[in-house]
Amino acid sequence: MLTVLVLNVMPALTGFLARNLGFTPADIGTFVSADVLGIALGTAISVRFMGLTSLRATLASGMAILLIANLASAAAGSVTAITALRFCGGIGSGLALGACFYVYGLAHRERNFAAYLIGQTALAFLVIVAIPFVAAQLGWRAVFVVLGLLTIPVLMLVSWLPTAKVAAPLGGSRATHARRSPLPAKLWLGLAGTVAFFLGQGSLYTFIERIGASSGFTEEVIAHSLSIFAMVGLLSCVFVLLLGSRVTSFGALLLGVAANVLGASAVFAAKPWLYTVAICFFYFSLPIIATCQFGAIARADTTGRAAVYASTATFGGFALGPYLGGMLVEQLGYVGVQWLDIIMIILTAVTLVPLLRRV
Repeated sequence: MLTVLVLNVMPALTGFLARNLGFTPADIGTFVSADVLGIALGTAISVRFMGLTSLRATLASGMAILLIANLASAAAGSVTAITALRFCGGIGSGLALGACFYVYGLAHRERNFAAYLIGQTALAFLVIVAIPFVAAQLGWRAVFVVLGLLTIPVLMLVSWLPTAKVAAPLGGSRATHARRSPLPAKLWLGLAGTVAFFLGQGSLYTFIERIGASSGFTEEVIAHSLSIFAMVGLLSCVFVLLLGSRVTSFGALLLGVAANVLGASAVFAAKPWLYTVAICFFYFSLPIIATCQFGAIARADTTGRAAVYASTATFGGFALGPYLGGMLVEQLGYVGVQWLDIIMIILTAVTLVPLLRRV
């Protein structure tokens, strides 16, 4: 859950960067995309890295890079430097996350993924609440110091992981043949849908706080809305955990899509309470659809490759989303990211249908 903490608190962090460091919408989009592009690259590298070293070495290396990048961000003094460090930190996050996703895909996929979402959402809730207080009391640099220090517990726990090189889930010549065989077209379609989903979500998610500010809401009102937003995300993760394998069903997918479209459609609200409800609907949908995707993709592949590729697709899409979102905001205003999200969520549903028929 600590591997992608910066990403999970991005709605609060982007507002903080805009107010304290003068980040423009384009700067914000580039900053978030740099982080997520690094994560996507790190997860792709992790597949090979785990085979050459071990789960322990992969996770430890990733968290060490993330720690250094977060602490260095506190010393950086420019938009360019902070963005570059965010990319480096993203690579560290991706290395660690690739190891986690490999384990999640071995067994009890939906339950493992839901537990992962609960952990990261709960921690994100606490950090979102804490960011305004820390920045007000200690300055903006302290926020990055806190984010860095939070990675230390993971480094202390990696000794529990095995040191052997990662083996394929299948054994013998059958495993070798399976690993060399191309993934079925349905899986590639599902992975493409994963890119589309997180592209749309990343574009709107990044600017949730800025949309509230553009509607004339005060910083205090937005902070309160975001704290409720994070709590609803946590409740959604618990809901997914209770659903178990049923989350990879048409009913769960339709629920997630409906909540997402409804929330995105109402995000430009004139009243604070309606804005809060809209972003909560939006965030409630994310764990449902993300777990549905991951579970369906992981179940349809017996080699374990697709589970790790799903992580790369996730953060590849999320890397594109904020960057494209920033450009759309510059050209069309925040309505651009609203429509991008809605279009991408519909494409996501279409790509998942073949996999849901199989599970």
